[in-house]
Amino acid sequence: MCFTKWYMRYREVFVEDAKQVTESARVRLLCEKLDGKIFARYQRHVLPKEVTSIGFEEIVETLRQLFDVKTSEFTMRYQCLKLEKRDDEDYLVYTGRVNDFCERAKIHGLDSDGIKCLLWICGLKSQRETEIRQRLIAVLDREYKAGQALSLQKLYRECENFLSLKKDSETIAGNVKTVEAAAKEERRRRECWNCRGDHFAQQCKSKPWFCNV
Repeated sequence: MCFTKWYMRYREVFVEDAKQVTESARVRLLCEKLDGKIFARYQRHVLPKEVTSIGFEEIVETLRQLFDVKTSEFTMRYQCLKLEKRDDEDYLVYTGRVNDFCERAKIHGLDSDGIKCLLWICGLKSQRETEIRQRLIAVLDREYKAGQALSLQKLYRECENFLSLKKDSETIAGNVKTVEAAAKEERRRRECWNCRGDHFAQQCKSKPWFCNV
């Protein structure tokens, strides 16, 4: 369920038609329209408070937090560029879907640098680039939430920095494996043929074993 889409459908009922009734009555009206499972989950979330003791706007905001689809602004913009018309979809329905998607993604809020960054990341389609693509999407999300513009050059530097850190990490991991392999070989050379202990045979204190065959 996407609560915001559901609420927009009934908003006029709560805001205009019911504006003459008390706030507690509007709260009851809202709760009555909720699906049983949705209401039960909300009720558990606000315990120990009683649902009717909470203001209407506070309930709406809490329901948004609980039931809205958790998709970042940039991810929605990214998905806009991947929209495709379905075979069974007529052009009118497709037009409405594109319009709705773009409005929710706030495409109109993108400046020139934003469009460049969006296109740059959309071009990373290889399976090998999945990790860097996810990393850069997270960077753009962070910048958008902070109200900071991100240039194409800065995005590239983030990419280079990530690849450099990844290479360093792989080098360290490789060195660790080399050390572990050397230690394993050293233990193998020291393994006592008599008792299989971690010492040389001449240091073994176990009773010597000889083949009687």
